[in-house]
Amino acid sequence: MLTGNEPEHRVYRTDLGRESFRPLELVQIIGCSKNLIYSMIASGQLKSIRCGNARKSIVVPRKCLEEFLDSASTGNQVEKGGAQK
Repeated sequence: MLTGNEPEHRVYRTDLGRESFRPLELVQIIGCSKNLIYSMIASGQLKSIRCGNARKSIVVPRKCLEEFLDSASTGNQVEKGGAQK
């Protein structure tokens, strides 16, 4: 839920009480496909924490999600392979 204090470029929805999100939750929050979410996690473009070996054990801290979205909105994205746009 947005409070009105966020910068205008933030149009995503996050639950303010949550500190981390599972990749499939990010599909709804930022509107990307699950394959793209997992690809960005695997490449390091979207930072995450793994708690075990299964895909279900991956979580993305809210701070990392916000940093990723901020960098994406300013055009400072990293393409696959590590090159900056």
